[in-house]
Amino acid sequence: MATAASRFWSVGASVSETVFDGGLRRAQTDFARAAYDATVATYRQTALSAFQGVEDNLAALRILEEEAGVQNEAVKAAEKSVVLTMDQYKAGTVSYLNVVTAQTIALTNETTAVQILGQRMTAAVLLVQALGGGWQKPPVDTPKAGEAPPPVEDVTFPVPELQRPAESYRWRSHSRLCRGARLSRAAAHPPRNN
Repeated sequence: MATAASRFWSVGASVSETVFDGGLRRAQTDFARAAYDATVATYRQTALSAFQGVEDNLAALRILEEEAGVQNEAVKAAEKSVVLTMDQYKAGTVSYLNVVTAQTIALTNETTAVQILGQRMTAAVLLVQALGGGWQKPPVDTPKAGEAPPPVEDVTFPVPELQRPAESYRWRSHSRLCRGARLSRAAAHPPRNN
C-alpha cells in the first residue's frame, strides 16, 4: 500500500505541474502568434517593395522612351542646322563661328541622346531585377587535360536603338570645311616664284 500512496502523490505532483504552469503555455502561444504576425508583415513589405520597383521602372521606361523620341528629333534638327550653317558658310553669308556653334549644339544633343539611352538600359535592367530576374555566372566546366574547352554560346540582348542617320553630318561637313579652307588659303596666297 505504501507504493500505491506514493504513486498517487507522484501523479498528483505531475498533474499540478501541468495544470499550474504560471501562464507559460499562454505566453508561448502569444509569442508564436507575434512571430507569425511579424513574418506576415515582412512578407507584405517585401511584396509591396517588389511591386513598387516594377511600377517605378515601368514608368521610368515609358518616360525615358518619350524623352528619347524628343531628343532624337532635337538631334535631327541640330544636324540639319549644321548642314544649313555649313552651306551658309560656304556661300560666305555667315562666319565660321556660326558653324562651330551649330556643331557644338549638335554634339550636345547627341551626348544627351546617348545619356538617355544609357538611362533606358539601366531602367530595363532594374525592371528585370524587380521582376525577379538576375544574372549568375554559369558553373564553369574545366576541361580535363587534353580536352577541348566547351563552346561558348553567343547571347544577344535587345537594345533600344538611337535613331540617327547612318552618317553624321558633323564629320562630313568638318572634312569638307578643312579641305575648303586649304583650297581657299592656297588661292589667297599663291606660291611665290623668285
